[in-house]
Amino acid sequence: MAMDTQDEKPDHNVVAADADTDAPEDTGSGSYETVEVSGESVVGAADRPPVTDKVVFVTIDDGIEKDPKLIQMVKDFQVPITISLADVLIRDDYAYFEKLYETGYVSIQNHTVDHPLDMPALSASQQLYEIAAQQEKLRREYGVTPYIFRPPGGNYNETTIVSASQAGLQGLMLWKEAMQITDLQYQTSVHRLSPGDIILCHFRGPAQLDGETMVHMMIHLFRRIQAQGFTVADITKYV
Repeated sequence: MAMDTQDEKPDHNVVAADADTDAPEDTGSGSYETVEVSGESVVGAADRPPVTDKVVFVTIDDGIEKDPKLIQMVKDFQVPITISLADVLIRDDYAYFEKLYETGYVSIQNHTVDHPLDMPALSASQQLYEIAAQQEKLRREYGVTPYIFRPPGGNYNETTIVSASQAGLQGLMLWKEAMQITDLQYQTSVHRLSPGDIILCHFRGPAQLDGETMVHMMIHLFRRIQAQGFTVADITKYV
């Protein structure tokens, strides 16, 4: 049965958080590695920024599905979201993501030009192209300069990190949980959120979500977050 988004949507005043939200300290472990690039220490890849606020970060990748109702949901809920876009998946409708960005609650980050899932198998020049060319495309289309890189499939090597740095990005963003239609998929045996967790979602529609819409998937996600006493924060305020 389809969910009534008006009757069952989460309280957006509870879901959305400011960067100064008070919360217990993080007792879990996260990955926040650094590597040396040209003699300087840069962030390699992070799946949980070192925060103490009881917040999580919602990220959405790719760009296959372009549901207009998601734009209205973002406006209604006023929840900060970070979207990582791959040009091959958005070029058929750049305007959709411009409207999403114009809500004021969305930041745009880099997810490559062609979405290669085998990034580590690519040469240094190929990896640099995938990242640097997408930087230029996102600047041209949306007037933004992404500083976070989300490697497709979470696959990367040191060459990826170096290429991202050369393209002007500050680091790679991984994730701790992934949203799967109606519930979260956890990477650890402890099926609980921790402060600073990055949650991965994808722009998907009924064909990929067993008949569910993306809006309904996001509502399920926000309810799971609320149920564990967390709020959603803007990752660009933390990293």
